[in-house]
Amino acid sequence: MASNQPINKSSVMAMAWGLFNDGAGVLSNLNAYHEFFSWTASVVTGIRYQQSTSESPDRDKTAAQPHDKMKVGLWKLKTTMPKMHDLIDQVEFLSHKKKAADLLPDIKDAVFDAEDLLDEFDYDVLKLKVECSKSLEPDRYNDTFLQFFDRSSYYITQVDMIQEKLDHIYKQAIDMHLHLAPRKFDRSVRPETSTYFNCVEKMVGRE
Repeated sequence: MASNQPINKSSVMAMAWGLFNDGAGVLSNLNAYHEFFSWTASVVTGIRYQQSTSESPDRDKTAAQPHDKMKVGLWKLKTTMPKMHDLIDQVEFLSHKKKAADLLPDIKDAVFDAEDLLDEFDYDVLKLKVECSKSLEPDRYNDTFLQFFDRSSYYITQVDMIQEKLDHIYKQAIDMHLHLAPRKFDRSVRPETSTYFNCVEKMVGRE
């Protein structure tokens, strides 16, 4: 969508439904994620061009920077989650050790914060889709996109803060060698406990 062309609402909605027709969050699919940001950037650029044809290319480029930074930050946060979930599994396995038990709540808190933010972004994307599906006046329609775009600063701040927490807590776990937990049950680490039934050779009673 060229920035010097009028916004075609029908084409915008066709793209929106194409991106979200599976009902999943946009963050669940990398291709949909990139397509979504490309789509919103094009629409917002077009809206801003319509609002002020005197805007220079340099101003358009500056306006796009928060949008691009939000895209990269959320992608980085999303792709950090698998290793953090893996770390939780490993530290939980060693939770009988004090240093692991002490660090585990901090790891989980950081991961929960990240998951909450990613869920919040998916909610905002869904809300944008719903608003776009309504019969809105042009000004209200444009405001819907610009409101989403204006939340870039909020997401950038939150992503940077949470990513820093995740990186720090992960480094702490590495420094304490908590990432070296065995991948399967190891009796040398967690000995198998004996039960009453292991000790009794023969049980006497009614059949």
